[in-house]
Amino acid sequence: MGDVELYRKTYAPLMMPVITVPGPDCFEREAGETCADVARRQFELMEVALAEHAHETCAVIVEPLVQCAGGMRIYDAEYLRLLRAACDRHGVHLIADEIAVGFGRTGTMFACEQGPISPDFLCLSKGLTGGYLPLAVVLTTDEVYDAFYDDYEKLNAFLHSHSYTGNPLACRAALATLDIFDREPVLERNRELARHMARALAPLEDHPHVAEVRQTGMIAGGAGPGEALAQALSLAGATRRAQPGGVVVDLQCLRATFETGLWPVHGSQGLVTAADLQGYPVNTFRVAH
Repeated sequence: MGDVELYRKTYAPLMMPVITVPGPDCFEREAGETCADVARRQFELMEVALAEHAHETCAVIVEPLVQCAGGMRIYDAEYLRLLRAACDRHGVHLIADEIAVGFGRTGTMFACEQGPISPDFLCLSKGLTGGYLPLAVVLTTDEVYDAFYDDYEKLNAFLHSHSYTGNPLACRAALATLDIFDREPVLERNRELARHMARALAPLEDHPHVAEVRQTGMIAGGAGPGEALAQALSLAGATRRAQPGGVVVDLQCLRATFETGLWPVHGSQGLVTAADLQGYPVNTFRVAH
């Protein structure tokens, strides 16, 4: 599902060939279709790919609910349910990339919970440390873990590490972030903020420069008319305070965008600057007038 040319072409000579299928972006729905309908229709392409290539496929990688780097493309959780079942049928592992969508961004701690599904591998980062220090982890099942757990002499270990693995300062930042999730109602505040965002963005649905406004939790995006790739509108012009006081979101830049019809863009993907809010207590949501 991930095939962004901007990121792929530079490193293509170094990468192994992979199989890609079109994503279930709800923006592609036809008249009378729901997002779940689109997910089922588009999954037929994934089913065909798995039936043909399962014997040579070790895993399917998916970004649950939102393809962020692809332009905040949002899709229905029905796709995750169908994908989990198909991977089980074909004996293919499922990898969920929640580096961007994990830790409360979509309204649940992990986006996979909205399936609900359990992947074989869960990739996490970003919100794990609240964005203060780089740290990434991969969670897996007991079955996969046990396959590599053995006496050293048998050389069955999965030998993957580097000099900075388990950096103690980054790990301490992660523990502090997880403590905040334990002590404070972060997810509840995020869901309230998501509702506020929905109310603030609702007037844009009828704007002549907007083809679609879409949202999953604290991720909001939209597309201009005639654009093949949806442009991310998520919290344009936002600022973040590092202290625990919370986050102030200013939509002045976003409103000016629609009033003038001019899109502030970044790179060739048409992405508007987005603030990374996951893992932070959010107290204030301010809309500029």
